[in-house]
Amino acid sequence: MKVGDLVTVGPSVGGTYIITSTEARDHHDNRKLPTCVMLGQLDGPPCFNEPLPMDKKWITIISKC
Repeated sequence: MKVGDLVTVGPSVGGTYIITSTEARDHHDNRKLPTCVMLGQLDGPPCFNEPLPMDKKWITIISKC
């Protein structure tokens, strides 16, 4: 996984996301999240407005950068 890859997240309602960073941090206490990447939403049901961390185990790459 690398920045720019397009992904889906499962299980989810749907949507396409882009990896914005391979180094994820918790928004509350800024601690590193080693099993996560940061995702930005491109389409689908509006879930969030800014990139958020997601564990790699839920991510499926649909288009590599």
